[in-house]
Amino acid sequence: IPPYDINAQSRREYADKLKTHIRQLGDKRYNSTFEQQCLVVTLMMLPGEGYLQAAYDQGRDIFELYQFARDRNVLVLGPNGLQRVTPAILPVHLEALTNSVNTLKQLKRLGEGVKAEDLTKSADDSYLKQAAKELGINFDEMVANAENFPITGADSETKQPITDPKLAAQVWVKGEDKVRNFASIKNLVTALAKIKAEGKEVGKAVFVHDFNKGWKLIAENAFYVKKGDDIAAFLTEKDAQTYAASQGNAPVLAFSAL
Repeated sequence: IPPYDINAQSRREYADKLKTHIRQLGDKRYNSTFEQQCLVVTLMMLPGEGYLQAAYDQGRDIFELYQFARDRNVLVLGPNGLQRVTPAILPVHLEALTNSVNTLKQLKRLGEGVKAEDLTKSADDSYLKQAAKELGINFDEMVANAENFPITGADSETKQPITDPKLAAQVWVKGEDKVRNFASIKNLVTALAKIKAEGKEVGKAVFVHDFNKGWKLIAENAFYVKKGDDIAAFLTEKDAQTYAASQGNAPVLAFSAL
């Protein structure tokens, strides 16, 4: 819990506690469980924006928490961070779990005895409902508003409005307090070239979205179909190939080839 009495000493002590938790998550090396098609970062979710802001000094990351986390393959997120998320268990989450199980089985990274339906049936939101009750949050309203969380606003590169979240992309540049949002992957690629030319770093914090499902993907792990200036991202190569066939056999590319 962040300190209510914010002074230099309490802020430093709180930042040290956050770093301890970040270090513990990094040491678990969750991403080493599988060699392919898995997150290369661990997402550390904070329950409120104040939980991170309490470690900042007038909006400045004076303790370099993001750099500290990134060095350990941990990404710190809040409700209004890279992308707001709902803590409720929704059908889309169970669908994502089913897709992950099936994908890992296709890659021979998961035994055939593991059944996605067994995992989804075990989902229990009673603990979430109790937590929401104790925090004074209306659980049903939270679930009802869950779909209102896509990326919106203006493109950081062109200033055009972001109208289709599934085509949107994001990047966090080292030293910047906020992430940059883009209306298209093409705009992201253009911006990354400029960022690199300026000598700035982005690391793994580059995200796109699955064209079919809208799921957030780490850019370098996704597959892409490019037709002219239009670029669509996919979680699996199979989905990319299927879409490519519908686009006149457009090429399927890796992120580095865009």
